[in-house]
Amino acid sequence: MKCPLRPMKFMTATVLALFSTLYFSSLLVAQGRSTNSLQFKMPGPPSRGTPIGRYRGGASRGSCPQVELPLTALVPFEHKLASKTQGVPVTNVWGLTVSERPTFWFYVPYEKGAAYLAEFVLQDEEEVDVYRSAIALPNQPGIVSVQLPSSAPALELNKPYYWFFKIYCNQDKKNVSIFVEGMVQRVSLSETETQSIDSLSKVYFYAQKGIWYDTITTLANLRYSKPTDSTLTESWTSLLQSIGLKDMAAAPLIKCCQPKVGY
Repeated sequence: MKCPLRPMKFMTATVLALFSTLYFSSLLVAQGRSTNSLQFKMPGPPSRGTPIGRYRGGASRGSCPQVELPLTALVPFEHKLASKTQGVPVTNVWGLTVSERPTFWFYVPYEKGAAYLAEFVLQDEEEVDVYRSAIALPNQPGIVSVQLPSSAPALELNKPYYWFFKIYCNQDKKNVSIFVEGMVQRVSLSETETQSIDSLSKVYFYAQKGIWYDTITTLANLRYSKPTDSTLTESWTSLLQSIGLKDMAAAPLIKCCQPKVGY
């Protein structure tokens, strides 16, 4: 009796599909790196949630010191009209991640002592707090990160979450002086698409796939480890320029900021 050929055909098809996935993933990365310019590809709008937000802090409503560059969320955004009839301009601020507990990035123009409190808040689509913590300000103005800790609930797939980064410059710590806000959504991505490429190639791959938070976090971690690497500096500048934040490219990366307990 001859052995059936169907299992062999299935295995062959599976291997070919895997090879095809890895090949085209590598091709996307190679095309991006060959131009020596990191360009983020903005994905389509989210299917759930309302991504209206603000990526710049704007003018302070409290006693915050005057600054040259405002509080800024390092995240993609797009300006559009909320209504074709009314023509109301709005800004959509949102990004994708494949991480259960992503890292968020902000340019903070205030140093320790210039404000009384900074706070990061993550809420679900019902406006219920998922995570809330006071954040210690850095010793100097610069770009800081806020990573969701292991104690925070993991983001659910394809569910919108809303984040807020607030700074209070009033001593009563009740009225927000300045803030930024936006939306994050976790999506799935096959591990086979990135398992065979190095960290910098992952940056280009995530950027081509429109996965913002993993793009910037992977690149920032590389810059932490190699602060004088000119290639990484150029990639960082290109990335921020591609989302309209070129003015943030020269700001220093600061390893900060730890959540405050019991505020």
